[in-house]
Amino acid sequence: MDNYYYNLPTEIINYIESYLIIKPNKINDFIKNPSKKIKNMIRHPPFIQNTERNRKLYKGTKEQIDNYNYEIEVTNKNFVKFCLEFGIKSEKRIGCRKALKYGLIDSFKDHFNLKNLIPSCDHIRQFITHDNTNIIISSPYNYNESYTNEEHFKYNFKRYSQHLYNNRCFTYILELK
Repeated sequence: MDNYYYNLPTEIINYIESYLIIKPNKINDFIKNPSKKIKNMIRHPPFIQNTERNRKLYKGTKEQIDNYNYEIEVTNKNFVKFCLEFGIKSEKRIGCRKALKYGLIDSFKDHFNLKNLIPSCDHIRQFITHDNTNIIISSPYNYNESYTNEEHFKYNFKRYSQHLYNNRCFTYILELK
């Protein structure tokens, strides 16, 4: 697939980028080499070296290991883009006050656990942004899409366009300001 933006004349690209706070090249550099904080938040394991020993150990062919490594690379890039898009500062659990404010728990005595509200949620992560917005992501496997959508949308989750766990999981995001 071509990137039509970079096929535009240079004058038009320069004109468009003159209005941008962060230039696309800087974003591409950041995606390739994210900050130490974001690198520490990336959860996926390191790539599997495609050697004969590892192919026997993981019981996979050369192509399967290459596909697995490619999937990890894409998911990690998606996560870095997600951190840029939402201005993620760090991983932080949601506080009781905010959970109570948004109706996620009934009293301060309750402990917030997303699994209690949405049984289909999986691969849950919680973040805080630079403007103190809490973001909760859930990436369940897509076994029953309509049921999973219904459960998440009931609590105002939005479906995110990219996969943040792996390509067999949908990703849902809840922003709590």
